[in-house]
Amino acid sequence: MRSNLLTRSFSIASLGFQAKQLKGMPEGSERGDLVEKMIGQIKELKGLPGKVGQMIAMSSQRELDNDFMSLVHDCEAIPLEQVLKIIEREWGLDPYVILEEIEPVGLSASLGQVHRATLKTGGQVAIKIQYPGIKKAVRADARLLNYLSIPFGGLSRGFDLDSYKKAIQSNMDAELSYIQEMENQAEFSRIAEESSIQGWVVPELLAQLCTDKVLVSVWEGGQSLQEVCKHWSGKEKRKAQKLLAHIFMHSLFREGMFHADPNPGNYAFRKEKGRIEVITYDFGSVGRQDRRQRINLLAILWSSKFRGTRNPYPLYLSLGFSALFLEPLQQKLPALTELLSEPFFSMGQYDLKGWKRSERAAGILHDDRWNFRIAAPADALLLVRAFTGLFYYLGHLKEPIWLTPLLEEVSKPFQMEIQERLKVCEIPEAKGYDSMAKHLKIKVSQQGQTKVQLAFSRSSIERIEEIIPPEILTRIQQRKIDLGQIVEEVRKNQYQPQALFHIELEKGKQVEVWLE
Repeated sequence: MRSNLLTRSFSIASLGFQAKQLKGMPEGSERGDLVEKMIGQIKELKGLPGKVGQMIAMSSQRELDNDFMSLVHDCEAIPLEQVLKIIEREWGLDPYVILEEIEPVGLSASLGQVHRATLKTGGQVAIKIQYPGIKKAVRADARLLNYLSIPFGGLSRGFDLDSYKKAIQSNMDAELSYIQEMENQAEFSRIAEESSIQGWVVPELLAQLCTDKVLVSVWEGGQSLQEVCKHWSGKEKRKAQKLLAHIFMHSLFREGMFHADPNPGNYAFRKEKGRIEVITYDFGSVGRQDRRQRINLLAILWSSKFRGTRNPYPLYLSLGFSALFLEPLQQKLPALTELLSEPFFSMGQYDLKGWKRSERAAGILHDDRWNFRIAAPADALLLVRAFTGLFYYLGHLKEPIWLTPLLEEVSKPFQMEIQERLKVCEIPEAKGYDSMAKHLKIKVSQQGQTKVQLAFSRSSIERIEEIIPPEILTRIQQRKIDLGQIVEEVRKNQYQPQALFHIELEKGKQVEVWLE
């Protein structure tokens, strides 16, 4: 691992520019060579570049086996001889006084690696050791954050970068303290035990063997997300999805804590005595939300359900968003918030494949997307990362899910306070939810007489090509009407009522499509 500041500076700068180059590169041998080079560098650097690599893997639009997914478990491991020296130094005795055996090859990641071992007493444990020199390397990385931000568009453009550096440094410091991780894991273990959630497994700590650089837990094995996607039935995957969502929403909204490092190496799944179980690992990165923050976050979600003339702008300010950057785009917030809340308020099972969150958000915000990013507070990083992780898992399991009952359940203790917060959103002079169209309408008429008129929910505009009958769709294509461009304009105009297109067919037959 490179820990020399100058060496890391050059390596990280190179990595950042390579990531930017990769963004617009088509599939092919050149792309493959560049990806291979980047992965090699990230594995050698470890630390913060490793975390960024994992984020790239999870944000990829490609499948679970995308190029960067090897960074989840497959960083350069240090040899067992060195691992044993670290354990001996931390325990103050020969590890084999306590251990019967230890597997020579460990699972390695960005900050440390885990080895399965057997105790003299017969129990199996997971021993996590911290890489030597990693603290020094991470502190160097924090000073080089400008380079690390390049893959995400250059965070230095308009951001209060110092606040982000402090937030990232604070989180990394917490991840590098296994004493802090012990406390986090013990707290999550209590939450899991006291909850009514059946199947949530948090490995038990062996506190007497834990130090600031060595963490020991009972071994809890399971299958990876990739294995579940390949081999489990649809019914089993649906149960795993619901359990994941329940764990996330209960810990965040009821307990004010959430797992903030949801990379696929930190969750496993198993079938145990007829029930599905989810095992959560690695509690170094944990986010916290106080009661006020949770109520504001829930109120933002519920504002899209209760709609009316409300605008969620004041709720975003209450979460710490900057009025300076958010105010110019407050009229876009109802459409954006409804999009982000969409999976939580479906009438039944929601298919995440049709969500197209990133594409639609970009269409709504358009040139204001940087304003929205810059407006967000630094402490929102962990929360965004956690929600991204949740929907990464739910999306890859590829089964429809009904989140509304879970949201209703976690909201119950805060109902009166949520209603009070929603009253703040009544801003008559600003465009609220009611300014958006409610329905997509399609009418077929002949000689002025309506033959067929259909109404769909407004969100159906996102799949308009599936809704329009094939024979009419063929005529639309023949007339070179670009439905994709029409949808883009609808997003850009925040789904306001508008005519979309009107075409004449044979014998006085007409088709009209509009938002109303």
